[in-house]
Amino acid sequence: MDLRPLYTLKECVEDTARAGTDALMRDQALQSAIASFAPLSTAVDAFGRIGAEAVRLLAAEPEERGARLLDVTYMVTTVTRRLGVTDVTGELTPLRGGNGNSAAVAYSRLRPLIDALTGTGAGRITVIEETLAAHPEYFGDVRVLPYLVDALALAHGEMEEVLSSILLSQGRSALPFLEAGFEPDGRRETERRVYWTARLGGAEANEWLLSILPVCAKEARETAIAALGVSQDNAALLRELYRTESGKCRDAALRALARMEDGESRALWEEELEKRPDCPPCLEGVDSPLAADMAARAL
Repeated sequence: MDLRPLYTLKECVEDTARAGTDALMRDQALQSAIASFAPLSTAVDAFGRIGAEAVRLLAAEPEERGARLLDVTYMVTTVTRRLGVTDVTGELTPLRGGNGNSAAVAYSRLRPLIDALTGTGAGRITVIEETLAAHPEYFGDVRVLPYLVDALALAHGEMEEVLSSILLSQGRSALPFLEAGFEPDGRRETERRVYWTARLGGAEANEWLLSILPVCAKEARETAIAALGVSQDNAALLRELYRTESGKCRDAALRALARMEDGESRALWEEELEKRPDCPPCLEGVDSPLAADMAARAL
């Protein structure tokens, strides 16, 4: 069944409602839509009622047109909503994120956990830890993951430690929610999102890191630059950032360069050690041949 006449009629009655009933009899688009809808009127009872009411609208006296138009609009809107069709065009793509268990758990069972992630107070961490012990799968639900990401971005102390371990266990399923909440404002929440996107995504996050770098500020920029060490393709860019950035961002570029394997990056590090023998703290946590060589040379 071709339902396009139904949606065309819906658009036309909405346009008429905006324009006003004074223009009703001159509205050729609406008249054409009603005529095109006529074949559908015999398909099902609901379409028959819509068709009959639409014909009455065209024949209505001026003082009745407003009420008739509302009736048609209501009927068409109700039917299209029940059909569950959207106005979005294009191909469907699989939903990223989550472990696919959202349909198996009633929302009422997730609500205490969501309240703990979004609320305040010392008792929240108890609810989170008890849920983790009894139902660790709840944290992978697509209805919970966004709140877990938001809570970690703001967490401190013990809460940050607990939420960090939980998010780490979710792996790449959390990436869409981390990226979706990114705001290039330089706040701590932004830096946390960049950090976790880079940590969970690894090389997969490189394209996203490159896209946000021009708009990142403060700590978020420093974290993004350091994370670019995930790809050897970033060596030239990192050397350029090393020359143009200053302070912590420059050190972040140097840290990322310690993960590169090309000769130019090694030469740059050797030159840096000559000028700053105290720079090896930039190598902390970097596991690479170049980092090992530079640390040994500094010692």
